Amino acid sequence: MAQYRAERLSQEIQRFVSEALQLELRDPRLHMASVTRVEVSHDMQHAKVYISAVTVDERDEAAKVLERARGFLRRGLAARLTMRTTPELHFVPDRSIAAGDQVLAIIRELPTTDGS
Repeated sequence: MAQYRAERLSQEIQRFVSEALQLELRDPRLHMASVTRVEVSHDMQHAKVYISAVTVDERDEAAKVLERARGFLRRGLAARLTMRTTPELHFVPDRSIAAGDQVLAIIRELPTTDGS
């Protein structure tokens, strides 16, 4: 039951932060940023929000900007949720896409076994 609630909460946080990126936050450093996933702790007191962007520098900068705006975002989230306490938001640059690109580059360099 708690895992189901945590999953629903993570989806709601992802939806809210994604909407805020598009509609409410007017910082030019966030123009290509997106929320890739949200992980909520078991006690639902903390939420890691993973941020991705086109380049590594943009991704890291977007995470820093959102970290500074986390009070504003948490206040908006509290108005939207029907919970006693609102999770503390932590913004983390998502490095999984870059890691996946590295794996694909390694796979492409492997010799083929089709005889050519």
